[in-house]
Amino acid sequence: MKYSVKAKALYFLSRREYGYLELFTKLKRQFDDEYEISRVLNDLVGLGYLSDERYVKSYLTSKSGKYGLLKLKYSLNQKVDNPELVQQMIDDINIDEVAIAKEILIKKFGGIANSAVDKARQSRFLVSRGFSFGVIGRLFRSAGVKI
Repeated sequence: MKYSVKAKALYFLSRREYGYLELFTKLKRQFDDEYEISRVLNDLVGLGYLSDERYVKSYLTSKSGKYGLLKLKYSLNQKVDNPELVQQMIDDINIDEVAIAKEILIKKFGGIANSAVDKARQSRFLVSRGFSFGVIGRLFRSAGVKI
């Protein structure tokens, strides 16, 4: 059975929030008519079923316990075609990156490093999770580890 663009878009939106650009890309894989996809998505925005603001807020809420702001911002900019909205929402959300990084290190490594080799390993891990060098430095200084 072949679905319409609107039916498929509503199906995706019934499962989770999507950003406009992300849903457009997903629908583009299944349908060739970009004009029809844009028309349907614009209708869904007008009806309030599709909202970049709601998507960004949902994404930040669900992922902020696992990743740093750099990775969150990069990921969102790939999925939402509004960098100003992403930056505004990141500025508005109150995230303590040092506390999150500490929790992640304790969960992954059992504690914060004492040796230079372990500190380097943990620093690389936190950088891969999107934490800035400033946040990593504050984390190690607050734990009493010499930098």
